[in-house]
Amino acid sequence: CMVLALVTLAECQCLSTKGVLDCSNVHTSTDRIFMRYKSIKSLPSGVFRRLTNLQSLNLYGNKITELRLGAFVGLGNLLDLNLGWNQIDDLEVGVFDDLTRLQFLYLNSNNITA
Repeated sequence: CMVLALVTLAECQCLSTKGVLDCSNVHTSTDRIFMRYKSIKSLPSGVFRRLTNLQSLNLYGNKITELRLGAFVGLGNLLDLNLGWNQIDDLEVGVFDDLTRLQFLYLNSNNITA
């Protein structure tokens, strides 16, 4: 999966055997991550903790089923989050609380019910 940054071009690991996202090798100056259709199933708590400069995160078209507390810790500068076309059916209360600057949130075509 490719990670595009203003200054940095890096690879973000998608552990395909379990579908667990691992961004430990992404440079901290990265401001954009695009990981569409990578079969990601889960976002571990704190996976983006080091990426405080991230402004755009696109996880469109994966297999994410739930969003747990702590998934977006460290992303206080995130402006744009695309989680469309996943399989999300559960959002824990407060999961987006750390996203204090978020302007655009896309959750279209998931399994979320009221």
